[in-house]
Amino acid sequence: MFYMFDNQSLYRECQGWWAAACGAELHDARRATRAVHAALAQRARSGAPLHKVPDEWQLLWIGPDAPDAYVKELCHRVRSALERFETLTDEMPKEVDLRSFLRPSRVVWALLVRAAEGRNCSVDTLMLAAKWNCPEESPAGDSVRLRGVQLSGCECGAAGVQPAPPRAPPHRPAPPLHVRCVPTHEDSSLLAEGVLEVPVYSNESREELVFEMRVPLARSFNAETATLHTVAMFIGPVD
Repeated sequence: MFYMFDNQSLYRECQGWWAAACGAELHDARRATRAVHAALAQRARSGAPLHKVPDEWQLLWIGPDAPDAYVKELCHRVRSALERFETLTDEMPKEVDLRSFLRPSRVVWALLVRAAEGRNCSVDTLMLAAKWNCPEESPAGDSVRLRGVQLSGCECGAAGVQPAPPRAPPHRPAPPLHVRCVPTHEDSSLLAEGVLEVPVYSNESREELVFEMRVPLARSFNAETATLHTVAMFIGPVD
């Protein structure tokens, strides 16, 4: 269930933004693992049942309230952090599952900083824009394909975000999102279609905002209506 860490490997020098993000993930994974393991061991000795995840755990990583679900999700992220670090390079992968990160915002910041560095501009002058239905398009150096996201209040249509059918479930998985960094004043392709800034939260409860990105709107779905639908995305649970 839980894992041992090699301090020497953990604190080896990480050069580059992606490598630094992976190193920080492993650091947090070790910290959370030790704390949760110690708490579970203490409860096992005392025989006290655990019906709800303690607040101390949620401070380490915001996850489900049910202990079994929390441990399952945490272990998935810890395993992923270890696997990434074993083959660590500073080459950012073309595809990332956000469910494999304790702090998914690190993926976004690594992408933005790398793009800003390559363009010799400030991170503040860049934003994220997403599209889908482009499986043949290979992500460039300033873009990545994101998985593990769910939709709330909408669905991804061929032309853009559109209203969900009346009897649709409240949440549904999003298709793989091709997310790229674009200058804040040059997003002409999206502006021509209509655009919506969509928040992406850490979970269904929308407890923590991870990042925001612009997505195209279908012609039948304007920004005001989308706001009334409380359109948002969140990082879904592990399958």
